[in-house]
Amino acid sequence: MDKRLNHVESEFIGFRGEISNLRKEIASNFRWTMGIMITMWVTIILTIIFGV
Repeated sequence: MDKRLNHVESEFIGFRGEISNLRKEIASNFRWTMGIMITMWVTIILTIIFGV
C-alpha cells in the first residue's frame, strides 16, 4: 500500500510541475497576442485619423 501511495504522490508532483510549465507558456502566448492586437488597433486608428 505504501508503494502505491508513494507512486501516486510522485505522479501528482510531476503533474503539478507540468501544470506550472503550461501556465508560464500560456502567459507568454497571451502577452504576444495582446501585443499584436494592440499594435493592429493603433495602426487602424492612425489610418482612420490621418485618412491615408
